[in-house]
Amino acid sequence: MANISKNNIITVNRGDTFKFPFMITIGDAVNYFVYDLMPGDRLYLAVMEGNQKWEDALIKQTYTYQDFDYKNHELMIRFEIEDTEYVIPGTYYYQIKLYRPKENVDDNFEAVDTVMPRTKFIVLP
Repeated sequence: MANISKNNIITVNRGDTFKFPFMITIGDAVNYFVYDLMPGDRLYLAVMEGNQKWEDALIKQTYTYQDFDYKNHELMIRFEIEDTEYVIPGTYYYQIKLYRPKENVDDNFEAVDTVMPRTKFIVLP
């Protein structure tokens, strides 16, 4: 069983599979736009302990434009058994970042946008 609260906290039983749709928005709560992945873009998801660096995350996932559902403007984030099977029950944090190469950005520089800030990811026994 997995649950995502209204404030995006994920609670999952260790070893369970689950998926959820994720719409990429760039900006803040008032000024934002929905972004569809383009060729060259990569969406990264990481699950970390409270003080753990992104690079050392327990769970790492990468998605590309080939994983994107353009009809619904969303991406299906998936967790398989092995993602949480050996994670010790407790509170962790997940974060999602979007990498856009310079050809997909107006100012011709590579861009990395945090599209989901560090948010609780709770693993239950």
